[in-house]
This record gives sequence, structure tokens and C-alpha cells, in this order.
Amino acid sequence: MIQNFEYFVWGNTTEHRSLYGLYNAVVDCFILVTPSLGSANKLKTILSSRYELILIELSSADNFTPNLIDNTVCTNWSFEGKNQIKIGMLCNYFDDEVTQADILCVSSRPLQWQLESEQEYALMCQHWINFIKQQKQYTDTEKFDKFLSLPGLEDDLLKVTSEIYRTMYLGQNLQQVDQHIKTLIGDKLLNFVQEI
Repeated sequence: MIQNFEYFVWGNTTEHRSLYGLYNAVVDCFILVTPSLGSANKLKTILSSRYELILIELSSADNFTPNLIDNTVCTNWSFEGKNQIKIGMLCNYFDDEVTQADILCVSSRPLQWQLESEQEYALMCQHWINFIKQQKQYTDTEKFDKFLSLPGLEDDLLKVTSEIYRTMYLGQNLQQVDQHIKTLIGDKLLNFVQEI
């Protein structure tokens, strides 16, 4: 069960705000849902080395309700109005185009297509994207800058961040990618503490 995965998050929102889904047209379902447009865009780019994903605003659908779709059931869902998306064309994975869903519906995906490993990879990537975002918010604070002004710290953080994104983009094996990222972060933290 996907909710037993280490990096599982429900992905939906009970508040009245936008919800986005990463739609895979080949299997006609959503791989992951998130309320964060920024995370969804980064995930779309990172996962483009595996397959093409289309960013869909689920909350724009006429039949959307906040508890309708989460990451436990998103692979069972699709949407009507697919004729408006460009599938199989060489597209720019760095664009931030969001397609509006007309009506959410049950996926036509055959049940024997198990997508849990792909969901787990996407959830792991989302975890590390959020980790980077939190670290960046922390290091961008004025207090941090005054407290620790170590030469080269920003450059080191940028290098580690780039390496994490590259690892997720090129990686295929979830355990290997996750361990490599943990090692990168662990080594950088160890070097950071030694400099203090």
C-alpha cells in the first residue's frame, strides 16, 4: 500500500485552494497530486527522463471536491477533455503550462498495470524537492546570514542542490537514488559542522 511508503503524503487539500495532478497519458491516470504548483513543475521536469507528464489543475474540474483525489487513489483517475493536450510531441519540459481539467473521471487504465513503484519514485522526488525548498528558505533568512557568514556556503548549497536534482533526473533505482542523496546531504552537513 502506497501510504506505507516512507515519503508518502496525501497530496490533497481540505482547504479551498488549487490542486494539481501529474497526468501520464500513456497509462491514462495521475501519478501524483499536490497543492504546490512549484513542486509539480519541478517534478514534471525531473520525471521527464522517465516519461512525459502533463500538469493538470484538478481543482478547475466541474465535479472537483477537495477530498475527491489524493495520492492513494490518483492512479484510478483521469479527466475528460484530453483533446486539448499535446501528447507525444517534443515539448519543452521546462514550461509551466497548466491544463485545466473539465470533468474528472475514472481512468481507463487496465488494473494489471501496477504503478506503485512509479508513485513511490515521484513521492521520493517530491520529498527531496520540499527538503531543498525548506533549506533554501532557512538559509535565505537575514538572521542566518548574520549568524553564519561562511565563505562559499551558498556555492556549496547550490552544488549539492544541483547534484540532488541531477541524481533524481538520471536515476532509475529508488533505493540507490535516495541513498545517494542522503550521502550527499550527510557529507555536506559533516563538512559544514567541521567548518564551524
